[in-house]
Amino acid sequence: MSELSYSAADIETALSVVSAAREIEWTWHLEDADRVCARLGWQLRATERYGLLAATGAAVNAPEARFTFFGGGIGIVTVNVTDMLDKDVSNRVTVVDNWFQSLTGPLTTELGVPEREKPAPLAAALWAPTPSMWVHLSALDRSVKLRIASPEYQEYQDAAEIAFGRSR
Repeated sequence: MSELSYSAADIETALSVVSAAREIEWTWHLEDADRVCARLGWQLRATERYGLLAATGAAVNAPEARFTFFGGGIGIVTVNVTDMLDKDVSNRVTVVDNWFQSLTGPLTTELGVPEREKPAPLAAALWAPTPSMWVHLSALDRSVKLRIASPEYQEYQDAAEIAFGRSR
């Protein structure tokens, strides 16, 4: 697949997810997956060892969201908001960085200045728009992911990063 056949970041889906997440009264119990899916028109497709998989209908080549189990409930919801690039795409760092930048502006308009940021490559931005959730935008090796995390999961991630000498 050539670089030209990839779509742009799905800004509409990212903003819809953030808007819905801000309106939901999160309990982080498994029932929240049903509420999120109903609110966004997603279809739960499968239960996996570590979570639930939902079809999102996003305008990307893998329109999925994953509800990852944590502490007896859900810890984080990960949404594909860009295509997943093939490993052999020569300019993937540039493509992923462009996608990240195109999503960061609208999310900052919606959520305000991020609480934390990490520069490219593998850029990240984190917001805490309510006490019951964190919003992550993360540039990965071949895509950009939007994540909605519970405060407990965020605390666990922060502790792990400190323990392993990494910082956001």
